[in-house]
Amino acid sequence: MSLGRFALKRDVQFSLYKVVKPDHAIITFFDQVFDAGLNEAVRWDHYWTPLRYAVVVKVAHLFDEETA
Repeated sequence: MSLGRFALKRDVQFSLYKVVKPDHAIITFFDQVFDAGLNEAVRWDHYWTPLRYAVVVKVAHLFDEETA
């Protein structure tokens, strides 16, 4: 059986994503500091609600191109 037939028969699907390294660095920093599961000083609603999107935008202003 060819790879093409195998993929069609099994409904194989792939997802490809592009990671922008400076954005990934900022988001990872945000997760380490504000994730209530990692940092016990952070209340759950500061990370597990839409409030986190406003905070991550503010945190992004702490970085310039070189530090990101």
